[in-house]
Amino acid sequence: MGQGIPDILAGRTFDTIVCMNVLEHIEDDAGTLKNFSAMLRPKGKLVLVVPAYQVLFNPLDSHDGHFRRYEKAELRSKLVDAGFSVVHESRFNLFGILGWFLNGTILRRKDLPSGQMGLFNKVAPFLFWLENLTGPPMGLSLLAVGAKP
Repeated sequence: MGQGIPDILAGRTFDTIVCMNVLEHIEDDAGTLKNFSAMLRPKGKLVLVVPAYQVLFNPLDSHDGHFRRYEKAELRSKLVDAGFSVVHESRFNLFGILGWFLNGTILRRKDLPSGQMGLFNKVAPFLFWLENLTGPPMGLSLLAVGAKP
């Protein structure tokens, strides 16, 4: 989308755009955010989920085709530059940080082991319930909501 709005979407507008774990795959993320802004109606919302913490960028990211991970300030700045006001920011998946760091940074794996993913999927509801009790101070993912004026 950084190259321009695809023909199939040209001239269309939307109330909300949801972009989950996609923006990090796009080299021109700033251009894509501007395209999103152009496609939204006034007062429209953009809901983004992106991977957090550039310091965690490792072979798991590279192998998945990620160009980057995001810091809160960086994402906020890119949203504002694209014409959005940031109405919500939060992090989630605190417990995923350990697995990502261990597998990608220390063990230099390119893929997460399926057994680990199966275990994580089984315990994730409990872990997210715990996160909801306290609101995690950090997390593997960043959720941001931008509003168009």
